[in-house]
This record gives sequence, C-alpha cells and structure tokens, in this order.
Amino acid sequence: MANEFQTRLLEQIAKKYQRKSEAVDILSSLLSIGKDAVYRRLRGDTLLTPDEISLLAKEFYISLDSLVLDNTSSVFFNFSAFTQKINSPTDYLNGILSLLRQIKLLPEVEILYASSEIPFFYYSFFPELIGFKLYVFGRTIWDLDYLNQHKFHFDLLPYHDIEMTKEILENFISIDTTELWNYNIFDNTLNQIEYHCGSGQFKNMEDALVLLDRLEDLSGHMRKMAELGRKFKINGDPEVGSEFNLYHNEMIYTSNNIFVNSPRYKTVFTTFASPNFLTSTDPRMFEFMNNWFLKVKKRSNSISEQAERERNAFYNNIERRIASTRRRIETLVQDTF
Repeated sequence: MANEFQTRLLEQIAKKYQRKSEAVDILSSLLSIGKDAVYRRLRGDTLLTPDEISLLAKEFYISLDSLVLDNTSSVFFNFSAFTQKINSPTDYLNGILSLLRQIKLLPEVEILYASSEIPFFYYSFFPELIGFKLYVFGRTIWDLDYLNQHKFHFDLLPYHDIEMTKEILENFISIDTTELWNYNIFDNTLNQIEYHCGSGQFKNMEDALVLLDRLEDLSGHMRKMAELGRKFKINGDPEVGSEFNLYHNEMIYTSNNIFVNSPRYKTVFTTFASPNFLTSTDPRMFEFMNNWFLKVKKRSNSISEQAERERNAFYNNIERRIASTRRRIETLVQDTF
C-alpha cells in the first residue's frame, strides 16, 4: 500500500513535466538528494519519508486525501471559514490577496470563472463599491459589532483596506480569465443597495445613488474590456492587460465557481455560505468541473471582441436594470426630504 501511494504521488509530479529527467532534477533539488536516490524512490525501492511526502504535497499542491481515496466517490474540500476567522474586512482581504499572489506566480496560469454575480475582484475598480460590499458582508455574514452599530458611509473602510483592494485588483487583472456571466450579474448588488436604502442603513441616502453611478461606470468599463478582450485599470493601457474572454449564458445559473489551471496547480473554488468558499485540489474534481465549464461555454454566446451585437444587447440589458433600480431609489430618497 505504501509503495502504491508513493507511486501515485510521484506519477502526479512527473506528469507536470515534459521529460522524466526534468522531474528527476526538480525532485533531486527539492529533497536534497542525488539523482540515483530519486530513481530509487520512483521505482519504489526506497520509501519517501513523512517529511518528504509533506514537502512534495505542499510544493506541488497535491491532495494526499485524493491519493488515499482514489476510485471512490469521496472528495475532500477545505472550507475557508474553518481556517480563517474574520474579525474585520482586513482579515478577509488578507486571505484573498495572499491567495492571488500565489496564483500569479504559477506558470502558464489561467482562471475559468462561472458566476451569477459580479466577480468580487471587479468591485475593487471603485472604492465606493468594494466598501459597500464589505459592509454588507460584515453585517450579514461576519456579524461585526462595529459595523452593525453604524450606517453605511464611504469613509467606513480604512485607507489600508482600500490600498489592499487595489493590489487585489492588480493581481487579478494580470491573470488571463475566461468568464461565464448572465443577465442577473448585477442584480444581487442592486438588491442590496435598494434594501439598505429602504431600511435606512445609509448615513446619507444620496450615497445610494452614487453607488448606482459607480455600477454604471463599472458596466461601461467591463463593456470596454469585453470589446478589447483585455483586462485593464480605469483609464489604463489595454495593451499591458491580460486576456479577458467573456461569454453570456442564460441556461445555467450557478454559484461562483472558479477553476485555477496551471501545469503545477489545478484547483476548484466554489462559494459556500458566501463569501466563504470551498477548495479542492482533487484531480478528479478539477477534471469534472473543467469539463462542465467547457460544455456550458460551448452553448454560450461570446460577447468579447468581434461580438458587438451580442455585447451591446447584454450590457444594454444590465444598464436598463440599473436605471430601473435608480427610479425606485430616487423615490425613496425624495421621500426622506
């Protein structure tokens, strides 16, 4: 059994390289042993030590659970809420930023992203929007006392957190993504703004209209990124941005599913009790979810680059939804004076 486990582990590592000799060189360096010693481990003549197994699993992001439970229906996930206690928005942002920094360093990395809400990272284009989203999370999910005691205003998020969201955005827009969206992509945030406005949770009611302005700005910028097929900052240079392939699908409504694909790291993230997420590095789960994504994409309409008609129809629909919410909120704002 030990040899079988070791064989599976080393086979997964060897598959990441075009030549076996390249894998041997890497293993020799990582384990600080000679090449002959590596070959003995590959043949099963010498068993890996527990420390060596731990080192390789961490270095190559391999789930040891998946090796033990191969050919079963069991899949192991990590749950962010179990490992990260959120005492402030800073804690959540630190976790996201740390993860993105690691992903950015991976070779030939791409992200596949299926979502029925605006991906969290894009709110960071505008401090007002990311501040509001973190306020909502803080009150409804993290139950932070100091946010429960305050109505929303644009100065609630500390300067340090704003700077962190900028770095989060920079890291995310530097990674190639293919994304699946639907017409409801803005609806959750629109509903949250309207709810907080109707329940009197804005310190200044007109700030609700400012948030709608920023959503319109975000829609306009996302339309431009889709047109150019690149991700870039507001007023930034599209030529230095990463690839942005956007598809419209109304057939499949899903939670946020993110697939990180790199020769050295393949993992699945899915929201669970949002904004918490489950993570799995099980190769079977990644293959299954990756195939699911590709099937859905095949039945979706591209709204990037040359797809001008489809793109305009998509974003015009979103902007009508923003305008409809604006009319209702303007009535609420007027009623307060």
